[in-house]
Amino acid sequence: MALHENQSANRANRSRTTLVENFITHCTTTPENPDLAGHCPVCLESYTTEATVRVSGIPECKHDFHLSCLRALLDDPSYDEKKCPLCRTLWLLISAPMPRFATSSRDRRRNALDENSLYRTIESWKRKKKKKKKKKKKKKKKKKKKKKKKKKKKWK
Repeated sequence: MALHENQSANRANRSRTTLVENFITHCTTTPENPDLAGHCPVCLESYTTEATVRVSGIPECKHDFHLSCLRALLDDPSYDEKKCPLCRTLWLLISAPMPRFATSSRDRRRNALDENSLYRTIESWKRKKKKKKKKKKKKKKKKKKKKKKKKKKKWK
């Protein structure tokens, strides 16, 4: 039984590592001219000490971090939601690890960590943003209508 739990934990850790590496590969860039006067928000060290990356694949978040600090932040197993420590923008949502006794292949697929989690997170963020924009437009239209009605009443 302990062996099965160990294998399950190892599988979850490998998947988490793959997810983190995919995030670093697809959602970060090396800044052309980094702010050398600045400091990494994770370790508070100067950017001159080691390699710096910029989060660029996530809209709303363009912050710089040391590569090792970003990797450590994303590898931290204590939180499944990986957010920017500065602006709190959601970067990555890591699914819960596979349960101990997932017997069917369907259960394993449903519960396993997968690479597409990163892309689903970004897409859900975009959908939420679109919904907010639509709500904002509707509110604006309602305000305009109210103003027009008030103006008409004043003229009467």
